[in-house]
Amino acid sequence: MTHVMLDLETLGTKPGSIILSIGACVFTMQSGPDETKTFYGVLDTKEQESLGLTKDAKTIRWWGDHKAAWNEATARAAPVKRELLRFHKWWHQHKAVWMWCQGANFDGPLLQNLYAKFNLKEPWIYYNTRDTRTVYHMCKVPKNAIKQQGTSHNALDDAMHQARMVAFGARKIRLSKGSEK
Repeated sequence: MTHVMLDLETLGTKPGSIILSIGACVFTMQSGPDETKTFYGVLDTKEQESLGLTKDAKTIRWWGDHKAAWNEATARAAPVKRELLRFHKWWHQHKAVWMWCQGANFDGPLLQNLYAKFNLKEPWIYYNTRDTRTVYHMCKVPKNAIKQQGTSHNALDDAMHQARMVAFGARKIRLSKGSEK
């Protein structure tokens, strides 16, 4: 059963916000992300605005403090439908089942909403969505348990970091179960 970690970079924090970029990676609970099985797409913001998606002034100001990530999240933007179809194909190519994100009420629902704008069905099944924060909380994973690699707030780099953190939490569970014997 293949796990995928999803991360989005957006122009807002509410449903209906414009999505700048999609990052995803296949990962295992044993070893974290598979760096050869990744997805990164930058989406056309003007196209999304014409569909009624919104941007938030506070979030745009926040991006002013994250120039490197902003440049990566806005470079070479592609037509939205093309990127959604590309992600759909990537998902099925890797036989993905579990869709993980940092907060069950953000990345997945925002991407699901964007798929709906194009009358497309998202590739994951709604009940196979998982939340990283639940793992972090239950496993007492400290925020600095693993040093972030790459650019913070780059969708792919964040997805890979989150996959490492979930795998770290899963290893803690396995180790604690082993110590009970």
